[in-house]
Amino acid sequence: MHPIAFVDCETTHLDAEIGEAWEVAVILREQDGEQTTDTEHVWQIRPDLTSFDPEALRIGRFEERFAVPPYAEAAFTASPDAILPMTRARAAEAITALLSGAVLVGSNPAFDDRHLRKLLGPGGAQWHYRPYDIVQLAAAKLGVEAAGRLPWSSHILSRAVGVEPPPAEVAHTALGDARWARDVYDAVMTPEPYPVSWEGRARHAVGLYTRTAVELEDTRRALAESKAAVKRVHKLASTWAVLRAYGSAATELRNALDGPSARSTTQPSARGPRCGNNPNVKLTDGDREAVDQFKTYLQQRATTARVSDLYKQWVKAGPPPLGTSLSRWWDARLAELHAALQPADKARLTQTVHGCPPACVACATDESHDPAPATGAQQPADVEESPADAARRFAAENETLRARLAELTKQRDRIANDTVKTLARQLAEEITALGKARGWSTWAADFIHPDREFIDPGPLAAEDDDQDDEDEVEETGDADGDVFELISEIAARLRDATDEGEYHAIGLIYDLANGLTTVAAARAEMAEITLRHT
Repeated sequence: MHPIAFVDCETTHLDAEIGEAWEVAVILREQDGEQTTDTEHVWQIRPDLTSFDPEALRIGRFEERFAVPPYAEAAFTASPDAILPMTRARAAEAITALLSGAVLVGSNPAFDDRHLRKLLGPGGAQWHYRPYDIVQLAAAKLGVEAAGRLPWSSHILSRAVGVEPPPAEVAHTALGDARWARDVYDAVMTPEPYPVSWEGRARHAVGLYTRTAVELEDTRRALAESKAAVKRVHKLASTWAVLRAYGSAATELRNALDGPSARSTTQPSARGPRCGNNPNVKLTDGDREAVDQFKTYLQQRATTARVSDLYKQWVKAGPPPLGTSLSRWWDARLAELHAALQPADKARLTQTVHGCPPACVACATDESHDPAPATGAQQPADVEESPADAARRFAAENETLRARLAELTKQRDRIANDTVKTLARQLAEEITALGKARGWSTWAADFIHPDREFIDPGPLAAEDDDQDDEDEVEETGDADGDVFELISEIAARLRDATDEGEYHAIGLIYDLANGLTTVAAARAEMAEITLRHT
């Protein structure tokens, strides 16, 4: 693998046949396995000033920065505190050995190549025969169409790939320009998650919006399932209240039919009370059914309490902070909701005043029996509740849950609107930065940004005759103006939309931007979409 040499020369003239290099900087990048090392080298060589360009010396600040001692021909000046004098021949030998086999990278490296060949003499140019210009590398990264017409500006293309050119006090120093070439090279060679062109960023933004919309739809579906679970809880609780009243009446009827001898078996005896907590008593099928119904009710009521507590935690926590991944945030909320809907492991039922579990049929029908033989820590007494009181309490709990679910729905819509506005702001900022870097109009950023006032710039005038000639070329399909006009119309209708129709509209924007549909077909589909606005 060839080492890479980021080079730059400061010269006394633009023409290598007239002037010569008086400062040479080389940043040599060497690869050792996965380890990369950059080493900086700078030399200054006393030039022949019998013929020179005063402007070239002024730009390079020759009088201010030339540091070769009066008695020396050259010096190694990589460190301003330790200048090492040497002969011109020694400096040429060091530069030749350093660049041997290396690939030259710089800003206009052909210029540096010519002056280096003159400085080193015949046989000194032992580097790779093809140098690489950072301007051409940046244009390849962006695409030649996005780079614009020739000649390309090194500063504009450098900013377009995310590298700020060197400031005035560093520019036109050999080491400063070599470092700039290295930074642009690294930015160009770093893989991007999406193309850095305007179209690539727009598609990336549409993809983010679409994924967010899908995540919101999944959340709505999970919320609907939660509502259905709560309804099932209330239905089972109401059923249990009816069964409890029926079980009490059935026990009294059975005692009346059995007569005094049968009723005496329900009184306390040596065998213990006739309840579900006494293993010496065999329960009837009706008693077992009542016990099972009561256990189900307790489980559903505990589930309702866990869901209610979880809702209070969500309201207190508020929406996700900016920069948080919405997919992971919603996954965590759904996991918490799933855990709340599951029955508690190893849960123990609260005991009644007799020491029996609440599922005890005898405790529900007869509070005068003795405690069960199996003793344990007794809990506070459970007050008997009439069916009418239970029905009123269930109705009140139902209204409370409905109100809480309505608040959760409003909070979900508010989070969705905030997310859409955040994405719109990010897209507008990217369009504004790219437009300023390339000198384009940024009216589209003002139109998309939710907090900016949009002023219609009117129809765009033709830039020159070449543009007019391009407009006369006959094209197939819809005109770009019609496509952008329809996209703007759809975007205006989507600014505050909150229902599912927005996903269909986003799909139309994506199809129009990629040429997958026509304006006529898109208008026909858009006419059938109804968007609800808050």
